[in-house]
Amino acid sequence: MEDLSEKEQLDAMRAWWSENGNYVIGGIVVGIIIIFGLNQYRSTVAEAEIAASTLYEEVMFAALFKAIREGKTINDGKLVAEATMTGIMGRTSAYTGRELKWDYCVLTPSTVGETNKQPGHRFQQETGDP
Repeated sequence: MEDLSEKEQLDAMRAWWSENGNYVIGGIVVGIIIIFGLNQYRSTVAEAEIAASTLYEEVMFAALFKAIREGKTINDGKLVAEATMTGIMGRTSAYTGRELKWDYCVLTPSTVGETNKQPGHRFQQETGDP
């Protein structure tokens, strides 16, 4: 196109546009529709998540207030402690590369605060099978 005059270049661009212009405009329109649809979808999902969260909160408060009125206690302490211990076991298993048994981990004294910071040192020194 460098050897063409300005009028020839303009004619070539017009010919290209008359051949491909509808595709270019169609692509732009499709892109705008996709972006609009994606934003609409995300907004709908967010609204549904908020509604579900609000409903869950209302149900939990209703259960709590009902328990208080009936003089019952709700104590999730054991559940929280077991969930925490499961996370600790997963981390320890990942560091040591060994499978851990629940009873072994629960009944073995904690080593929090030990000076030896080598991952898995406690389990490598043990003679019993965890």
